[in-house]
Amino acid sequence: MQKFAIIDIGSNSMRMLIIAMNNKSFRVLDEVKETVRLGKDMHLNYLNPDRMEKAFKTLKFFKSLCDAQEINNIRIVATEAVRKAKNQKEFLNYIKDNLNLDIQVLTGNEEAYYDYFGTVNTLEVSSALLMDIGGSSTEFILMKDRQIKESISIPIGAINLTENFLLDTLIDDEKELKMDDFLSDKLAAITWLKEAKGLPLIGIGGSLRNIAKIHSKRENYPLDILHNYELKASDIRDIYKHMSSLDINQRKKVKGLSKDRIDVFLGPLALVTKVLNSYDIENVIISGSGIREGLLFEHMLKDNIVESVLDSSLENHLELYDINKVHASNVLKLSNSLLKELSPIFKSSKSSSKVLKVASLLHDCGVRINYYQNHELALQILLKSKINGLSHKEIAMSAYTAAYFNKNDLKISEKNFDKLLSKEDIDTINKLRILLRIAKNLDRAMDGNIETLKCNISLDEVYIKVKSKKDPSLEVLSALDCSQLFRKIFDKKLIIA
Repeated sequence: MQKFAIIDIGSNSMRMLIIAMNNKSFRVLDEVKETVRLGKDMHLNYLNPDRMEKAFKTLKFFKSLCDAQEINNIRIVATEAVRKAKNQKEFLNYIKDNLNLDIQVLTGNEEAYYDYFGTVNTLEVSSALLMDIGGSSTEFILMKDRQIKESISIPIGAINLTENFLLDTLIDDEKELKMDDFLSDKLAAITWLKEAKGLPLIGIGGSLRNIAKIHSKRENYPLDILHNYELKASDIRDIYKHMSSLDINQRKKVKGLSKDRIDVFLGPLALVTKVLNSYDIENVIISGSGIREGLLFEHMLKDNIVESVLDSSLENHLELYDINKVHASNVLKLSNSLLKELSPIFKSSKSSSKVLKVASLLHDCGVRINYYQNHELALQILLKSKINGLSHKEIAMSAYTAAYFNKNDLKISEKNFDKLLSKEDIDTINKLRILLRIAKNLDRAMDGNIETLKCNISLDEVYIKVKSKKDPSLEVLSALDCSQLFRKIFDKKLIIA
């Protein structure tokens, strides 16, 4: 696999993403972040010399890390702080002369595009308002039917809001009113934002992720995944109300708030709250993908959008875990046939079909690490995987379906999972894992011997008739291993022939 590095020189932080990739998949090998705050202390729009030096040292470290891994393909972009700096050329030339690194300064529209491109390829959302609050700028993107309709970058971010309204100290009514008036004027100038009324807001960037992290800590949320994390507008209003009442020392005690953002967090929180209130937005979705992921997908896809976010993600995971694709496809085909044939006694949904698809394709994801602990590993791998195109509930259901398909008893032992999974969800998992178990065993030889199946359902039994290329007696015997569990779940005798 080829290695590729992406460096994002932001106004608040600098980040490097190291990727191993081929034509079909990619794997994140490393991610490094340094809080440089290049956009701070910019007197008369000149980059501060001390912060320029810190940025230089950070890039030098990033380059050493790349050199150690023999990475020559490095894409470096810079955003608002460098974009508006009067000494931009001086900074770029200094980096080029001393490190031989070329930096592309993104325009505001390019920055917005990469936010969009990273998000549209990793979230199954058709229309939304995308918002990325950075250190010195905020990007708004109006997405309709997965295409950009409008976009803009405005020079308002965590650092300059903090500096302009002294938000690193206790906020009083006068400060809050002045900031609210300022934000109202800035938003009113973007007339097309009215078209976002009622749409979901997709939050991009560290400030928005930090809001979600605070909320997840409050809720004792069971999954440690921020991508596709969902909040209500009222949740964010509550966080803003609480945070705006705290001084800087009290903010340090807020669970989930990054220590690097304690002094610059209130401005972004106020801005997103203002947007929610101004455009009647009730639902917020966090995107873990932004500029860096947008650059990655451009490298892989050019300007093409994946047709199916879930299918693209699954293809990537199949490659990462070195799963037998032929066997996985056979299991999926048989699982889907069972789901369709058993519809009179199992009313499935689009969501449960997605869960069965993921579990069928990825149930062997732990084999590469340890065959004998595959089921335990599959649970942890899938619960912690960024499977794009799934809600967090669907990730949990997929993980338990994949991990417990070959066990008689389902045990939801992970803490606080009752916040994600209802009794109905657990009932669905139990039914799906039986279908997966039958399908898996009907392809026990991994050769696609069983071509098709049909089910006859009577009052007391389910009769599965299989069509095979050769004698299927061993596969049938394996599949009947779950007959006792099948009777327990479906209250019917299982017959396969």
